[in-house]
Amino acid sequence: MLILLEAGTANFFATFLRNTCYLNSSIQCLSHTPIFREYFTSKAYLNDINTTNPLGHQGHLAQVSAVLINSLWKQFNQTPQVPLRRVRAPGSYAMVNAPSLTPKTFKDSLGKFNDHFAGNEQHDAQELLAFLLGGLSEDLNRIMDKPYIEAPDSDGRPDHELADIWWTNHLKREMSIIVALFTGQYKSLLTCRSCKYESARFEPFSFLQLPLPEDDQLTVSLVVYPLKDGTDTLKYCVRVNSDGKLRDVLLALAKCYCMLSRMGRPC
Repeated sequence: MLILLEAGTANFFATFLRNTCYLNSSIQCLSHTPIFREYFTSKAYLNDINTTNPLGHQGHLAQVSAVLINSLWKQFNQTPQVPLRRVRAPGSYAMVNAPSLTPKTFKDSLGKFNDHFAGNEQHDAQELLAFLLGGLSEDLNRIMDKPYIEAPDSDGRPDHELADIWWTNHLKREMSIIVALFTGQYKSLLTCRSCKYESARFEPFSFLQLPLPEDDQLTVSLVVYPLKDGTDTLKYCVRVNSDGKLRDVLLALAKCYCMLSRMGRPC
């Protein structure tokens, strides 16, 4: 799959293997995060590789990621810039000559680190980013020995004060470029129904998963062919529950037909 980026950024294509557009989009986003990119292209990551972290990959994931990021931008820097040509409507671009890269080594390494990504099946980009950022954070964690820290109780403290305590405690266990760039805090509040005591927490997060609203009904299009010769076919659209059966469709059709018959016109 080919991804063409907007003007003003590296005008390169990343050529990915079959069914790996999730990988392409993820790498393009990370690669165009300036501080993240410069951290790897400047070799600063070499000072932070943690080879002893049992939760990481002994620095190997960081190494192959650095090779990929550097390869992408080396291609860009060594290739004459080709301006993008805007065609037709805003947001639509013509294909132009640009450097390309097939990151097979990176893809193979991902499969070794996590067999979920070993094959050529389609995956969700968020799943990959969660694994990649989590693995990179452990490979680049400056904390060599993570201490046990008990979660603090709110004890009526102001939110800003309690949030600072939670964040300071988090940095005592997790300190990496990934934490600095991609980690935030969200507040959760637990209230006792009996005494109304409130306990607040400010836990770190890297992703906020939002449910997509689902329609509990379906629109079914029907064409009715009357048995009487010379009668035109009629088209109907009815709404039924998503778990409905044929009987529900027929009942909705009958209701629609009766209502429209009284109005003297078809659906």
